[in-house]
Amino acid sequence: MELKKDLKQIATIVIGTCMLLSFSCETDHSTEKYILNLSEHTVLVQYSEYTYDYVMTYTELLPQDSLRVTQNWSWGRQEELNAATCTITESDSILIESVTDSTLLFTGDLANENRWYSDFTPGRSSRQVCKFAIVNNDFAE
Repeated sequence: MELKKDLKQIATIVIGTCMLLSFSCETDHSTEKYILNLSEHTVLVQYSEYTYDYVMTYTELLPQDSLRVTQNWSWGRQEELNAATCTITESDSILIESVTDSTLLFTGDLANENRWYSDFTPGRSSRQVCKFAIVNNDFAE
């Protein structure tokens, strides 16, 4: 009876150690993309949200406001050392228009990497935050 109890304790310790080691190997990586409205216009941002269903979301963004338009999170077994690109891809489907003045067209280039500010924290739990600032010069008649 004492032997059974000892074997059960040893099995519990071994299983617990294996689980702890397997979780310690996991890493997680997240990327968030934000649109900042630094212009003097109220803008309408239309973007796709991929939750359980494909949903188009419309959000009015006042001057000096920001909006998170994408968030990706993944698990892995390697440290993330390099930041991914911050540009908006076709699958992100983001449209921006001025609510303040409907004659103005948004001409800002969301695909231009140089227009994005990226803050990347490498490591086992890497995190990248990308920000695109809308400014007055991003609108033309």
